[in-house]
Amino acid sequence: MSYTVSRSSRRTAHPLFLSHAATNRRHVFRPRVVVLEDRCVPSTLTVTSSADIATQDHTLRYAVAHAQSGDTILLTAAVRAPIVLTQGELILSRDVTIMSVPSRTPTISGGGASRVFEVAAGAHVNLVNLNLIGGNGLAGATAGSSPADGNGGAVLNFGALTVDGCTLSGNAANASFGFGGAILNDNGTLTVIDSTLSGNSAANGGAIADFGSLTVSDSTLESNSAANGGAISITGSATVTDATVSNNSSVGVGGGIFCFSGSLTLSDSVVAGNSSSLGGGLVNQFGTMIVTDSVIAGNRAGVGGGGIFTFDTSSTFISRSLLQSNTAGFGGAISNAGYLQVGESLVVGNTALSASGGGIDSIGVVVINDTLFKRNRAAAFGGALSSAGVLFVSASTFVENSAAQGGAIANFAFLWMSANDFHDNSPDDILGG
Repeated sequence: MSYTVSRSSRRTAHPLFLSHAATNRRHVFRPRVVVLEDRCVPSTLTVTSSADIATQDHTLRYAVAHAQSGDTILLTAAVRAPIVLTQGELILSRDVTIMSVPSRTPTISGGGASRVFEVAAGAHVNLVNLNLIGGNGLAGATAGSSPADGNGGAVLNFGALTVDGCTLSGNAANASFGFGGAILNDNGTLTVIDSTLSGNSAANGGAIADFGSLTVSDSTLESNSAANGGAISITGSATVTDATVSNNSSVGVGGGIFCFSGSLTLSDSVVAGNSSSLGGGLVNQFGTMIVTDSVIAGNRAGVGGGGIFTFDTSSTFISRSLLQSNTAGFGGAISNAGYLQVGESLVVGNTALSASGGGIDSIGVVVINDTLFKRNRAAAFGGALSSAGVLFVSASTFVENSAAQGGAIANFAFLWMSANDFHDNSPDDILGG
């Protein structure tokens, strides 16, 4: 016996049957082909050899050549000898992390013949727990937005670079106008954390030259040298926090940091023992500088501004900071030609060896509030302050300052004062009030 469902019977079939059939039709699996973009899982490439061979597995050069975006290159404890680059710099064009095991800090050297790394535009790179030495920016190729030759002794950065827990020493940007003895940040983003940059040299920015965005924290920059900006030169924007900038030198301006047409925010930091012709510690030329909760001490300038030198059309703001034992021909602590504001600070024991302004010498505008000037001295005028510009002083104290004339203040232009205290200044308190 056969059973046939006629067209009419299908129309009048039991509602439950129709519902079940419809449900089955909705859940019928129909396989489809979906085209996906190339995808890979981030991996770790291990380096166990100190050789510099691009075709040999487990070398750094091989790992850099084969790393994909998101990968980590791990230098293991087996890397005992320095990796000396003999085939030129390593170009990092993908998002990678290059790091070592915590128990060791391996050394990568340019061998005095090339820089160590170049970070390409668009790449995000992390360098963690490495020593970078012997980099020489002379060996490179024109790249990015400016010539690479002669710049960025250890690292030339066009991308986004984080340097964490690293030491960069003995690197050089040897061109006549070379930038960044250790690192040139060329329109990129550079973050330096818990690192030491020492003994690097360049024409501009002995350790770092910044033309982009720079952040330095918990780091030490010491014994670097340059024509300008012994430790750092800034044309972009920079934030320096919890850092020590010490014993750096320049023959021109800015023994510690030179800010040129850029911006610098310095906080909770020490700038000490640096030397230059102008601005032993810091120089602000045509830029904006903010200094808070910091120590500017023991810096020396052969001409002016032992601690800080500011040019005209620059703006400098100092608060809750100590300026102590800085020396210069004039402006022992500060020489100012721009706009300077000092508040809630201590200016102590600074010296103008041959001219005026043991504490501050100014031909610009100075606004001082709630600040102590103590034991500053000048060979000529103004043991604490000498002004040939505009000077506002309020709620401040002047104690035991000395000069040939104007033991506390020597004024040669406009002076406004309110609620200040003067004690034991020699030979007098104010010249030209």
